[in-house]
Amino acid sequence: MAVMIRWCTLLFVCSSVLTFSTHQAPTTNDGNPAEYELILQQEDKDGNIKTERKKITVWAVEDFWSEYRDWEIIDQNQSRIILRKSHKRS
Repeated sequence: MAVMIRWCTLLFVCSSVLTFSTHQAPTTNDGNPAEYELILQQEDKDGNIKTERKKITVWAVEDFWSEYRDWEIIDQNQSRIILRKSHKRS
């Protein structure tokens, strides 16, 4: 069962990365970096969500995902990315 859960998690992460990299170009057609509104939703231990909004410049998708690898994609489009980090329950 644990192996199946790990496999499903891996598939989800891979599909999320592929979706982002194929639908969100890291640069514009003129070679400039892409700009996004990034919305970070962080859940605390009581289930409350703290939201932070910021403008980011993405030169390379790989760099973006190395910084936010522990976050889950909630929504994305050409101008906005919403990520959530859930509180780890033990």
